[in-house]
Amino acid sequence: MNKLRYDIIKRISGDFTITNDEFNMIIFLAKVCDDWGEVQALYYKYYIETMDISKSQFYKIKKSLEQKGYISCSKKYIEDIDICLNWNSFEEYVNDDVSGDENGLVAKIVYKDYMNLNREMFEFGSDFYNLKVNEKKILLELIKQSDNNKARIERKYQLKAYSKIFRKPMKMIADFASMLDVEVRTVKSYFEKLNKWISTCIVQGSEIVTIAESEVRNPKIKITDNKVLKSKDKPARFDSDYNYIKNHCRRYKIDYDKQSLIDTANLVSQFINKAKEVKKDSFYEVIEAIHSLEEKLLNAAAINRYISNKFRKILNSKNNIDDELISSLEEKLLRR
Repeated sequence: MNKLRYDIIKRISGDFTITNDEFNMIIFLAKVCDDWGEVQALYYKYYIETMDISKSQFYKIKKSLEQKGYISCSKKYIEDIDICLNWNSFEEYVNDDVSGDENGLVAKIVYKDYMNLNREMFEFGSDFYNLKVNEKKILLELIKQSDNNKARIERKYQLKAYSKIFRKPMKMIADFASMLDVEVRTVKSYFEKLNKWISTCIVQGSEIVTIAESEVRNPKIKITDNKVLKSKDKPARFDSDYNYIKNHCRRYKIDYDKQSLIDTANLVSQFINKAKEVKKDSFYEVIEAIHSLEEKLLNAAAINRYISNKFRKILNSKNNIDDELISSLEEKLLRR
């Protein structure tokens, strides 16, 4: 769902054994997992192609992260692995006297204390994944601070929404040296490597550090609209849906190309609001529609029509029932 909990960032920051490949896998899993931190049916070939590593590297990284407690794995199918990114669940038990259990509690998804990974800098294949471990730790910490301080910063300095301000660089560098257990000059060398993402400038006489707007903005995807490719903001859940649908098609031997996967994954987000109207889950509706296809070929347009027609029938049926109830009540009132 493109969300990484601050708890995991804190664990990573204090972990001096984590490798660059392990760091990258955690980011990958946080991008493609669901609200419970689970990645269902991850096919190793998808990961090694996306992250440009070997099969042996994949299993080595997976084993190490399991041993360190970052992930838990299970296997339901020969080629697929179900992976849970531990500590990345957003399920909480909250008070609800109406629908809660005997203690008045009910499980709900609550989004808080997390970093948004649906940003240009975290797109697969970006330069972020080539940074060293400590450089990544610094960058995540800066983004975390900037997101939390955004409102105060805008009020004080009247800067644009994505112009992030931090403490004076020298104090910041000393703090990072302490956090990473390295020399100050080493941290300075890290900052030099981060020039693409951050910069130092003078605002109202104060030396500050900002993050480049181009790196933290929402990434784009190209979807097919009336047989024409159009650019749109990538939904936060897109990577999770894309990964699942791709592996689902592979498992059930449904042919696809990259554009059909993009268009189909986008339909999950497109139908979310309409699905709520008819008390359905857009994700499961898309999966059902995939299996309704006459040919073993992923066709987003056909899936769109299938879901639209199904929801239309449900709404029409509901409206007819409502009309019948109103008519019945009117008749009863007239009889009185």
